Amino acid sequence: MRSVKEIIDLLKILYSKEFGGKKNSRYFISTELFKDIAGRKRIEDSIKTEIINGAYEEGLIVTELEDGYSVIESDVMNGYRKATKATIAELLKPAKSKT
Repeated sequence: MRSVKEIIDLLKILYSKEFGGKKNSRYFISTELFKDIAGRKRIEDSIKTEIINGAYEEGLIVTELEDGYSVIESDVMNGYRKATKATIAELLKPAKSKT
C-alpha cells in the first residue's frame, strides 16, 4: 500500500514518460491500473480526495471519470479559452421568433 505522496509522485512520473506517441501530456488511466499504482485493492473516497487535492498542489489535475481517471497539467487548463460575461449573455438571450 503506497502513501498518497508516493501515488502522486508516480502519477507525475507517468505524466513525464513517453507513451502513446507523446511525452509530458495528458493521459487516461483505468480504475484497475490506478489501484495498481496505489498498491491497493480498493481506494476509499477519502484517499481519492487526498490524491486529487495533493496532485493539484503539485500542478496536476486528476479527475475521476466513470471508468478511470484523467490526468492533465494545471498549466494546460489555465490556457483554455475563457467564457466571458458577453458570451454567456449571448448564449442566454431568448431566441428571436421567425414568424
